[in-house]
Amino acid sequence: MKQKIEDFFYLYDFKKIGTFESDSYVNKLLIKTEFQDIFINQDESEAYIVIFNDHIFKEEELKMFESKIIGLIGYLPNTPIRYNINLVLACPLKIKEGDRLSETSNAIIRYERIKYYCRRFFLDIENSSFEDELIMLPFSSIQLDIDVKGYNGILREIQKIVPENLYEELMKDQTDFSRIKNLASIQQ
Repeated sequence: MKQKIEDFFYLYDFKKIGTFESDSYVNKLLIKTEFQDIFINQDESEAYIVIFNDHIFKEEELKMFESKIIGLIGYLPNTPIRYNINLVLACPLKIKEGDRLSETSNAIIRYERIKYYCRRFFLDIENSSFEDELIMLPFSSIQLDIDVKGYNGILREIQKIVPENLYEELMKDQTDFSRIKNLASIQQ
């Protein structure tokens, strides 16, 4: 899985910190961090810290990563990279198909939604369709079979296929996952 993740970053022209020569302050700073797998885009405006684990991350581990990232951000210059640090957590999630709203998945969703210091993404390394996990990363290309113009066009397309009450619940700032699950199961 590690190689697949690295290849995916390389496909989108990211470089792995420590594998190329650069005199930039950002590169030198990132080499000195405790994180081993950091990928940075060509113009050094976005970085992804990838952490692999053979079990689901514990809350203490997540807090430790967060505090290290907070420390790192303090040393970064006031350039776009300071606001574009991303944490990719690759581990087995043990979520069964159809069990997407379990206690584990709800905890993951809550953690991913906290974006104060960095964006967070969990990748399930045991997913048989691991490529589907990778395309969730925001820099990946999305293949659309519809012709829409901007954000409002996408919303109109979603409204065409999602029942109105479910759409309204999804658009709320504070969503209730159990209500979404109930609304989705009623529609099936």
